[in-house]
Amino acid sequence: MSSLQKSIMKNKLPPRVPRSSGIAKLAPFGSSRRKDYSPVSWKQYFDRCVDVETEAGTFRVYLSPEPDHPSRPRIFTLHGGGYSGLSWSLFTEEITNMIHCQVVSMDVRGHGETKVKDPDDLSIETLVRDVEQVIQKLYDEEPPPIILLGHSMGGAIAVRAAHSPVIEQYIHGIAVIDVVEGTAMESLASMQGFLRGRPTHFKSIEHAIEWCIRSGQVRNLESAKVSMPSQILNVQTGKLAINEVETYKKEDAPRAPEPTRHGPHANCITEESDEESDTSEASEAKLARTDSENEDIKLTRTNSTNSENEDNAKLARLDSTDSENEDTKLARLDSTSDDAEASNAKLPRSDSTEKDQSATFAVPNAVGDGASMKYKWRIELSRTEKHWEGWFGGLSSAFLHTRSPRLLLLASVDGLDRELTVGQMQGKFQMQVLTRCGHAVHEDTPGEVARVVASFILRHRLTTATENGELMNLVSAPGC
Repeated sequence: MSSLQKSIMKNKLPPRVPRSSGIAKLAPFGSSRRKDYSPVSWKQYFDRCVDVETEAGTFRVYLSPEPDHPSRPRIFTLHGGGYSGLSWSLFTEEITNMIHCQVVSMDVRGHGETKVKDPDDLSIETLVRDVEQVIQKLYDEEPPPIILLGHSMGGAIAVRAAHSPVIEQYIHGIAVIDVVEGTAMESLASMQGFLRGRPTHFKSIEHAIEWCIRSGQVRNLESAKVSMPSQILNVQTGKLAINEVETYKKEDAPRAPEPTRHGPHANCITEESDEESDTSEASEAKLARTDSENEDIKLTRTNSTNSENEDNAKLARLDSTDSENEDTKLARLDSTSDDAEASNAKLPRSDSTEKDQSATFAVPNAVGDGASMKYKWRIELSRTEKHWEGWFGGLSSAFLHTRSPRLLLLASVDGLDRELTVGQMQGKFQMQVLTRCGHAVHEDTPGEVARVVASFILRHRLTTATENGELMNLVSAPGC
Protein backbone atom coordinates (compact mmCIF):
# COMPACT_ATOMS: atom_id res chain seq x y z
CA MET A 1 0.00 0.00 0.00
CA SER A 2 1.38 3.41 -0.97
CA SER A 3 2.00 6.25 1.49
CA LEU A 4 -0.88 8.18 -0.07
CA GLN A 5 -3.33 5.33 0.53
CA LYS A 6 -2.13 4.92 4.11
CA SER A 7 -2.56 8.65 4.73
CA ILE A 8 -6.06 8.72 3.28
CA MET A 9 -7.11 5.72 5.36
CA LYS A 10 -5.63 7.26 8.47
CA ASN A 11 -7.48 10.52 7.86
CA LYS A 12 -10.81 8.72 7.75
CA LEU A 13 -10.34 7.73 11.37
CA PRO A 14 -11.61 9.99 14.20
CA PRO A 15 -9.09 12.41 15.74
CA ARG A 16 -6.68 10.82 18.16
CA VAL A 17 -7.26 11.27 21.90
CA PRO A 18 -4.58 13.53 23.36
CA ARG A 19 -2.10 11.92 25.74
CA SER A 20 -3.31 11.80 29.34
CA SER A 21 -0.03 13.20 30.62
CA GLY A 22 -0.45 16.23 28.39
CA ILE A 23 -3.94 16.86 29.74
CA ALA A 24 -2.69 16.56 33.32
CA LYS A 25 -0.01 19.17 32.71
CA LEU A 26 -2.43 21.57 31.05
CA ALA A 27 -5.20 21.07 33.57
CA PRO A 28 -3.83 20.27 37.02
CA PHE A 29 -7.34 20.41 38.48
CA GLY A 30 -8.90 18.11 35.88
CA SER A 31 -11.48 18.75 33.21
CA SER A 32 -14.87 18.16 34.83
CA ARG A 33 -16.81 19.19 37.93
CA ARG A 34 -14.70 20.36 40.86
CA LYS A 35 -14.98 18.50 44.18
CA ASP A 36 -16.68 20.12 47.12
CA TYR A 37 -14.09 20.81 49.82
CA SER A 38 -16.31 22.93 52.05
CA PRO A 39 -16.05 22.10 55.79
CA VAL A 40 -18.65 20.23 57.83
CA SER A 41 -19.66 20.88 61.46
CA TRP A 42 -18.71 18.35 64.13
CA LYS A 43 -22.31 18.54 65.41
CA GLN A 44 -23.34 16.14 62.66
CA TYR A 45 -21.36 13.40 64.40
CA PHE A 46 -21.25 14.25 68.12
CA ASP A 47 -24.11 15.08 70.45
CA ARG A 48 -22.29 17.71 72.49
CA CYS A 49 -18.93 18.90 73.74
CA VAL A 50 -17.73 19.80 77.24
CA ASP A 51 -14.72 21.74 78.44
CA VAL A 52 -13.26 19.83 81.37
CA GLU A 53 -11.42 21.95 83.93
CA THR A 54 -8.35 20.38 85.55
CA GLU A 55 -5.37 21.76 87.45
CA ALA A 56 -3.45 21.86 84.17
CA GLY A 57 -6.07 23.79 82.20
CA THR A 58 -9.20 23.21 80.08
CA PHE A 59 -9.60 20.13 77.92
CA ARG A 60 -12.17 19.91 75.12
CA VAL A 61 -14.06 16.61 75.04
CA TYR A 62 -16.63 15.58 72.39
CA LEU A 63 -19.33 13.06 73.32
CA SER A 64 -21.76 10.95 71.33
CA PRO A 65 -25.33 10.53 72.69
CA GLU A 66 -25.73 8.88 76.08
CA PRO A 67 -26.05 5.08 75.86
CA ASP A 68 -29.24 3.24 76.78
CA HIS A 69 -27.81 2.24 80.19
CA PRO A 70 -25.18 3.88 82.46
CA SER A 71 -23.22 0.63 82.65
CA ARG A 72 -22.48 0.62 78.94
CA PRO A 73 -18.79 1.05 78.05
CA ARG A 74 -17.22 4.35 77.11
CA ILE A 75 -14.77 4.29 74.22
CA PHE A 76 -12.22 6.93 75.22
CA THR A 77 -10.38 7.99 72.06
CA LEU A 78 -6.95 9.62 71.85
CA HIS A 79 -5.80 11.14 68.56
CA GLY A 80 -2.36 11.24 66.96
CA GLY A 81 0.09 14.11 66.88
CA GLY A 82 -1.25 17.10 64.92
CA TYR A 83 -4.81 15.73 64.73
CA SER A 84 -7.70 16.38 67.16
CA GLY A 85 -10.62 14.65 68.80
CA LEU A 86 -12.67 15.30 65.68
CA SER A 87 -10.57 12.83 63.70
CA TRP A 88 -12.84 10.19 65.29
CA SER A 89 -16.06 11.73 63.94
CA LEU A 90 -16.94 9.17 61.26
CA PHE A 91 -15.77 6.31 63.46
CA THR A 92 -18.13 7.55 66.19
CA GLU A 93 -21.09 7.53 63.85
CA GLU A 94 -20.29 4.01 62.69
CA ILE A 95 -19.61 2.27 66.00
CA THR A 96 -22.56 3.76 67.88
CA ASN A 97 -24.73 2.30 65.13
CA MET A 98 -23.23 -1.16 65.77
CA ILE A 99 -23.05 -1.51 69.57
CA HIS A 100 -24.47 0.15 72.67
CA CYS A 101 -21.73 2.46 73.86
CA GLN A 102 -20.66 6.08 74.11
CA VAL A 103 -17.62 7.62 72.41
CA VAL A 104 -15.68 10.17 74.46
CA SER A 105 -13.17 11.97 72.22
CA MET A 106 -10.58 14.18 73.89
CA ASP A 107 -8.36 16.94 72.47
CA VAL A 108 -4.85 16.28 73.78
CA ARG A 109 -2.98 19.26 75.22
CA GLY A 110 -1.54 21.54 72.57
CA HIS A 111 -4.18 20.35 70.09
CA GLY A 112 -7.71 21.36 69.10
CA GLU A 113 -9.64 23.54 71.53
CA THR A 114 -7.68 22.44 74.59
CA LYS A 115 -6.07 25.32 76.51
CA VAL A 116 -3.50 24.54 79.19
CA LYS A 117 -0.84 26.45 81.12
CA ASP A 118 2.07 24.71 79.43
CA PRO A 119 1.02 23.47 75.95
CA ASP A 120 4.62 22.63 75.02
CA ASP A 121 4.92 20.02 77.78
CA LEU A 122 4.01 16.94 75.77
CA SER A 123 6.01 14.40 77.74
CA ILE A 124 4.35 11.01 78.02
CA GLU A 125 4.04 11.39 81.80
CA THR A 126 2.18 14.70 81.44
CA LEU A 127 -0.11 13.35 78.72
CA VAL A 128 -1.04 10.33 80.83
CA ARG A 129 -1.75 12.57 83.83
CA ASP A 130 -4.07 14.66 81.64
CA VAL A 131 -6.06 11.54 80.70
CA GLU A 132 -6.31 10.51 84.35
CA GLN A 133 -7.65 13.89 85.43
CA VAL A 134 -10.13 14.22 82.55
CA ILE A 135 -11.61 10.78 83.30
CA GLN A 136 -11.84 11.58 87.00
CA LYS A 137 -13.57 14.91 86.27
CA LEU A 138 -16.03 13.36 83.82
CA TYR A 139 -17.07 10.64 86.25
CA ASP A 140 -17.09 11.88 89.84
CA GLU A 141 -18.35 8.55 91.11
CA GLU A 142 -17.06 5.19 89.93
CA PRO A 143 -16.48 5.37 86.17
CA PRO A 144 -18.22 2.94 83.81
CA PRO A 145 -16.15 0.38 81.84
CA ILE A 146 -13.63 2.24 79.68
CA ILE A 147 -11.99 1.06 76.45
CA LEU A 148 -8.95 3.14 75.56
CA LEU A 149 -8.57 3.63 71.80
CA GLY A 150 -5.53 5.50 70.50
CA HIS A 151 -4.01 6.33 67.13
CA SER A 152 -0.25 6.88 66.70
CA MET A 153 0.81 9.23 69.54
CA GLY A 154 -2.61 8.64 71.09
CA GLY A 155 -1.91 4.90 71.04
CA ALA A 156 1.26 5.46 73.05
CA ILE A 157 -0.73 7.52 75.57
CA ALA A 158 -3.43 4.83 75.80
CA VAL A 159 -0.91 2.06 76.51
CA ARG A 160 0.77 4.04 79.31
CA ALA A 161 -2.59 5.17 80.74
CA ALA A 162 -3.69 1.52 80.91
CA HIS A 163 -0.87 1.00 83.46
CA SER A 164 -1.87 4.01 85.56
CA PRO A 165 -2.74 3.04 89.17
CA VAL A 166 -5.35 5.83 89.16
CA ILE A 167 -7.56 4.45 86.37
CA GLU A 168 -6.22 0.96 85.65
CA GLN A 169 -9.10 -0.76 87.45
CA TYR A 170 -11.61 0.95 85.12
CA ILE A 171 -9.83 0.01 81.88
CA HIS A 172 -11.59 -3.03 80.37
CA GLY A 173 -9.84 -3.00 77.02
CA ILE A 174 -7.21 -1.21 74.95
CA ALA A 175 -7.01 -0.79 71.18
CA VAL A 176 -4.04 0.75 69.38
CA ILE A 177 -4.10 1.90 65.76
CA ASP A 178 -1.01 1.88 63.50
CA VAL A 179 1.72 2.50 66.05
CA VAL A 180 4.50 0.00 66.73
CA GLU A 181 7.64 0.79 68.68
CA GLY A 182 10.12 -0.60 66.16
CA THR A 183 8.85 1.16 63.05
CA ALA A 184 8.03 4.34 65.00
CA MET A 185 11.56 4.67 66.33
CA GLU A 186 13.04 4.01 62.88
CA SER A 187 10.91 6.72 61.27
CA LEU A 188 11.81 9.46 63.76
CA ALA A 189 15.00 10.32 61.87
CA SER A 190 13.02 11.28 58.76
CA MET A 191 10.14 12.98 60.59
CA GLN A 192 11.61 16.49 60.47
CA GLY A 193 12.07 16.23 56.70
CA PHE A 194 8.45 15.16 56.36
CA LEU A 195 7.24 18.11 58.44
CA ARG A 196 9.34 20.58 56.43
CA GLY A 197 7.61 19.35 53.29
CA ARG A 198 4.20 20.47 54.54
CA PRO A 199 2.82 23.92 53.68
CA THR A 200 2.91 26.31 56.64
CA HIS A 201 -0.21 28.30 55.68
CA PHE A 202 -3.43 27.97 53.68
CA LYS A 203 -5.57 30.52 51.87
CA SER A 204 -8.87 29.13 53.16
CA ILE A 205 -10.41 26.22 55.01
CA GLU A 206 -11.25 24.65 51.66
CA HIS A 207 -7.62 24.88 50.57
CA ALA A 208 -6.57 23.11 53.78
CA ILE A 209 -9.08 20.30 53.23
CA GLU A 210 -8.01 19.97 49.60
CA TRP A 211 -4.36 19.71 50.64
CA CYS A 212 -5.26 17.12 53.27
CA ILE A 213 -6.81 14.87 50.61
CA ARG A 214 -4.26 15.46 47.85
CA SER A 215 -1.26 14.95 50.12
CA GLY A 216 -2.61 11.64 51.41
CA GLN A 217 -2.75 12.73 55.06
CA VAL A 218 -6.38 11.58 54.94
CA ARG A 219 -7.91 9.72 52.00
CA ASN A 220 -11.54 10.07 53.04
CA LEU A 221 -12.95 13.43 51.95
CA GLU A 222 -15.94 13.23 54.30
CA SER A 223 -13.61 12.77 57.27
CA ALA A 224 -11.24 15.53 56.17
CA LYS A 225 -14.14 17.99 55.97
CA VAL A 226 -14.89 17.65 59.68
CA SER A 227 -11.41 16.97 61.09
CA MET A 228 -9.17 19.38 59.16
CA PRO A 229 -10.79 22.62 60.47
CA SER A 230 -9.81 21.54 64.01
CA GLN A 231 -6.14 21.41 63.00
CA ILE A 232 -5.73 24.98 61.71
CA LEU A 233 -5.96 28.45 63.27
CA ASN A 234 -7.15 31.71 61.79
CA VAL A 235 -4.03 33.88 61.76
CA GLN A 236 -6.00 37.09 62.33
CA THR A 237 -8.29 35.93 65.14
CA GLY A 238 -6.11 33.23 66.68
CA LYS A 239 -9.16 30.97 66.91
CA LEU A 240 -9.58 27.46 65.62
CA ALA A 241 -11.22 27.18 62.20
CA ILE A 242 -14.07 25.04 63.58
CA ASN A 243 -15.52 28.26 65.03
CA GLU A 244 -16.16 29.46 61.46
CA VAL A 245 -17.67 26.29 60.01
CA GLU A 246 -21.33 26.86 60.91
CA THR A 247 -21.34 30.33 59.35
CA TYR A 248 -19.02 29.34 56.51
CA LYS A 249 -20.17 30.09 52.98
CA LYS A 250 -18.62 28.27 50.11
CA GLU A 251 -18.19 31.45 48.09
CA ASP A 252 -16.07 32.92 50.89
CA ALA A 253 -13.22 30.73 49.69
CA PRO A 254 -12.27 31.47 46.08
CA ARG A 255 -11.95 28.53 43.76
CA ALA A 256 -8.43 27.15 43.66
CA PRO A 257 -6.75 28.81 40.66
CA GLU A 258 -4.34 27.30 38.25
CA PRO A 259 -1.20 26.59 40.29
CA THR A 260 1.40 29.29 40.03
CA ARG A 261 5.00 28.29 40.29
CA HIS A 262 6.36 31.75 40.99
CA GLY A 263 6.88 33.79 44.11
CA PRO A 264 6.76 32.97 47.81
CA HIS A 265 2.98 32.66 48.06
CA ALA A 266 2.38 29.98 45.47
CA ASN A 267 -0.77 27.97 45.91
CA CYS A 268 0.17 24.99 48.08
CA ILE A 269 -1.11 22.57 45.41
CA THR A 270 0.96 22.56 42.27
CA GLU A 271 0.44 19.37 40.34
CA GLU A 272 -1.96 16.61 41.40
CA SER A 273 -4.92 16.29 39.02
CA ASP A 274 -8.48 16.22 40.36
CA GLU A 275 -10.78 14.18 38.12
CA GLU A 276 -13.85 16.11 39.18
CA SER A 277 -12.79 19.72 38.70
CA ASP A 278 -13.45 22.08 35.85
CA THR A 279 -10.75 24.06 34.01
CA SER A 280 -11.37 26.30 31.03
CA GLU A 281 -7.75 25.95 29.88
CA ALA A 282 -8.28 22.22 29.41
CA SER A 283 -11.32 22.83 27.21
CA GLU A 284 -9.46 25.42 25.16
CA ALA A 285 -6.51 23.09 24.74
CA LYS A 286 -8.76 20.28 23.56
CA LEU A 287 -10.50 22.58 21.07
CA ALA A 288 -7.15 23.82 19.79
CA ARG A 289 -5.91 20.28 19.26
CA THR A 290 -9.14 19.26 17.54
CA ASP A 291 -9.05 22.30 15.23
CA SER A 292 -5.44 21.60 14.39
CA GLU A 293 -6.14 17.99 13.51
CA ASN A 294 -9.17 18.97 11.39
CA GLU A 295 -7.03 21.43 9.44
CA ASP A 296 -4.47 18.68 8.83
CA ILE A 297 -7.24 16.40 7.53
CA LYS A 298 -8.58 19.06 5.17
CA LEU A 299 -5.12 19.83 3.86
CA THR A 300 -4.35 16.19 3.25
CA ARG A 301 -7.62 15.60 1.40
CA THR A 302 -7.01 18.63 -0.83
CA ASN A 303 -3.51 17.52 -1.66
CA SER A 304 -4.73 14.03 -2.51
CA THR A 305 -6.11 15.36 -5.85
CA ASN A 306 -2.58 15.97 -7.13
CA SER A 307 -0.35 13.38 -8.71
CA GLU A 308 0.53 10.33 -6.67
CA ASN A 309 4.26 10.97 -6.72
CA GLU A 310 3.92 14.57 -5.62
CA ASP A 311 1.39 13.64 -2.96
CA ASN A 312 3.60 10.91 -1.66
CA ALA A 313 6.44 13.35 -1.23
CA LYS A 314 4.26 16.07 0.27
CA LEU A 315 2.46 13.73 2.65
CA ALA A 316 5.71 12.17 3.68
CA ARG A 317 7.08 15.62 4.44
CA LEU A 318 3.82 16.63 6.12
CA ASP A 319 3.72 13.51 8.28
CA SER A 320 7.35 13.94 9.17
CA THR A 321 6.86 17.60 10.01
CA ASP A 322 3.71 16.94 12.06
CA SER A 323 5.41 14.12 13.91
CA GLU A 324 8.43 16.28 14.65
CA ASN A 325 6.22 19.19 15.74
CA GLU A 326 4.15 16.96 18.01
CA ASP A 327 7.23 15.37 19.54
CA THR A 328 8.78 18.81 19.98
CA LYS A 329 5.65 20.16 21.67
CA LEU A 330 5.37 17.18 24.01
CA ALA A 331 9.06 17.29 24.84
CA ARG A 332 8.84 21.04 25.52
CA LEU A 333 5.73 20.54 27.63
CA ASP A 334 7.26 17.71 29.67
CA SER A 335 10.49 19.64 30.08
CA THR A 336 8.66 22.73 31.32
CA SER A 337 6.63 20.71 33.75
CA ASP A 338 9.66 18.79 35.02
CA ASP A 339 11.52 22.06 35.63
CA ALA A 340 8.56 23.44 37.52
CA GLU A 341 8.16 20.29 39.59
CA ALA A 342 11.82 20.30 40.51
CA SER A 343 11.42 23.75 42.04
CA ASN A 344 8.70 22.64 44.44
CA ALA A 345 9.07 20.84 47.76
CA LYS A 346 7.77 17.26 47.67
CA LEU A 347 5.65 16.01 50.55
CA PRO A 348 6.40 12.44 51.66
CA ARG A 349 3.41 10.15 51.75
CA SER A 350 2.21 8.60 55.00
CA ASP A 351 1.86 5.36 53.08
CA SER A 352 4.63 4.74 50.58
CA THR A 353 2.85 1.78 49.02
CA GLU A 354 0.75 4.04 46.78
CA LYS A 355 3.30 6.20 45.03
CA ASP A 356 0.99 6.86 42.12
CA GLN A 357 -1.09 9.19 44.30
CA SER A 358 1.81 11.33 45.51
CA ALA A 359 1.59 15.08 44.97
CA THR A 360 3.96 18.02 44.82
CA PHE A 361 3.38 21.12 46.88
CA ALA A 362 4.93 24.56 47.11
CA VAL A 363 5.57 25.57 50.71
CA PRO A 364 4.48 29.12 51.55
CA ASN A 365 6.81 31.35 53.56
CA ALA A 366 6.64 32.23 57.22
CA VAL A 367 3.90 34.02 59.14
CA GLY A 368 3.02 37.52 57.98
CA ASP A 369 4.70 37.14 54.62
CA GLY A 370 1.45 37.32 52.71
CA ALA A 371 -2.03 38.57 53.49
CA SER A 372 -3.65 35.82 51.41
CA MET A 373 -2.38 33.09 53.74
CA LYS A 374 -5.14 33.18 56.33
CA TYR A 375 -4.70 29.89 58.24
CA LYS A 376 -1.78 28.13 59.91
CA TRP A 377 -1.31 24.88 61.82
CA ARG A 378 -2.69 24.67 65.36
CA ILE A 379 0.51 23.01 66.60
CA GLU A 380 4.06 23.09 65.24
CA LEU A 381 4.90 19.39 65.38
CA SER A 382 8.59 20.00 64.70
CA ARG A 383 8.88 21.57 68.15
CA THR A 384 7.73 18.34 69.81
CA GLU A 385 10.78 16.37 68.65
CA LYS A 386 12.29 16.16 72.15
CA HIS A 387 9.28 14.07 73.27
CA TRP A 388 9.16 11.59 70.38
CA GLU A 389 11.45 8.98 71.90
CA GLY A 390 9.55 9.16 75.17
CA TRP A 391 6.28 8.47 73.38
CA PHE A 392 7.39 5.32 71.58
CA GLY A 393 10.33 3.92 73.54
CA GLY A 394 9.35 0.68 75.31
CA LEU A 395 5.86 0.78 73.79
CA SER A 396 5.72 -2.85 72.61
CA SER A 397 6.62 -4.26 76.01
CA ALA A 398 4.14 -1.97 77.77
CA PHE A 399 1.39 -3.02 75.34
CA LEU A 400 2.03 -6.73 75.89
CA HIS A 401 1.97 -6.37 79.67
CA THR A 402 -1.30 -4.47 80.06
CA ARG A 403 -3.81 -6.39 82.17
CA SER A 404 -6.84 -5.67 79.99
CA PRO A 405 -7.63 -7.31 76.60
CA ARG A 406 -5.54 -5.89 73.76
CA LEU A 407 -6.25 -5.12 70.12
CA LEU A 408 -3.76 -3.89 67.51
CA LEU A 409 -4.90 -2.49 64.15
CA LEU A 410 -2.31 -1.92 61.45
CA ALA A 411 -2.29 -0.46 57.96
CA SER A 412 0.43 -2.91 56.95
CA VAL A 413 1.67 -6.17 58.44
CA ASP A 414 5.22 -5.06 57.58
CA GLY A 415 5.03 -2.63 60.50
CA LEU A 416 5.08 -5.39 63.14
CA ASP A 417 8.33 -5.48 65.15
CA ARG A 418 9.97 -8.60 66.56
CA GLU A 419 8.58 -8.34 70.09
CA LEU A 420 5.01 -7.94 68.90
CA THR A 421 5.44 -10.69 66.31
CA VAL A 422 6.41 -13.14 69.05
CA GLY A 423 3.56 -11.92 71.26
CA GLN A 424 1.05 -12.28 68.45
CA MET A 425 2.21 -15.86 67.77
CA GLN A 426 1.70 -16.60 71.48
CA GLY A 427 -1.85 -15.24 71.29
CA LYS A 428 -1.27 -12.36 73.70
CA PHE A 429 -3.38 -9.93 71.71
CA GLN A 430 -5.78 -9.68 68.80
CA MET A 431 -4.39 -8.19 65.60
CA GLN A 432 -6.15 -6.92 62.49
CA VAL A 433 -4.55 -5.59 59.31
CA LEU A 434 -6.72 -3.20 57.30
CA THR A 435 -5.76 -2.53 53.70
CA ARG A 436 -6.62 0.32 51.29
CA CYS A 437 -5.80 2.96 53.87
CA GLY A 438 -2.95 5.21 54.97
CA HIS A 439 -1.62 6.05 58.41
CA ALA A 440 -4.93 7.64 59.50
CA VAL A 441 -6.67 4.27 59.37
CA HIS A 442 -9.71 5.32 61.40
CA GLU A 443 -10.35 8.27 59.09
CA ASP A 444 -9.71 6.48 55.81
CA THR A 445 -11.84 3.40 56.62
CA PRO A 446 -14.00 4.34 59.64
CA GLY A 447 -16.56 1.62 58.96
CA GLU A 448 -13.98 -1.18 58.92
CA VAL A 449 -12.24 0.12 62.06
CA ALA A 450 -15.58 0.43 63.85
CA ARG A 451 -16.49 -3.13 62.88
CA VAL A 452 -13.21 -4.53 64.25
CA VAL A 453 -13.42 -2.55 67.49
CA ALA A 454 -17.09 -3.44 67.97
CA SER A 455 -16.32 -7.15 67.46
CA PHE A 456 -13.46 -6.88 69.97
CA ILE A 457 -15.77 -5.32 72.59
CA LEU A 458 -18.53 -7.85 71.97
CA ARG A 459 -16.11 -10.75 72.12
CA HIS A 460 -15.20 -9.75 75.67
CA ARG A 461 -18.88 -9.24 76.58
CA LEU A 462 -18.56 -5.59 77.53
CA THR A 463 -21.81 -4.60 75.79
CA THR A 464 -24.43 -5.83 73.34
CA ALA A 465 -25.04 -5.18 69.68
CA THR A 466 -27.70 -2.83 68.39
CA GLU A 467 -30.32 -4.07 65.94
CA ASN A 468 -28.07 -3.05 63.06
CA GLY A 469 -25.10 -4.68 64.73
CA GLU A 470 -26.92 -7.99 65.09
CA LEU A 471 -27.54 -8.05 61.36
CA MET A 472 -23.82 -7.56 60.76
CA ASN A 473 -22.78 -10.71 62.66
CA LEU A 474 -20.03 -8.74 64.38
CA VAL A 475 -18.78 -11.32 66.88
CA SER A 476 -17.62 -13.58 64.09
CA ALA A 477 -15.70 -10.81 62.32
CA PRO A 478 -12.30 -12.12 61.20
CA GLY A 479 -9.25 -11.45 63.30
CA CYS A 480 -5.60 -12.44 63.27
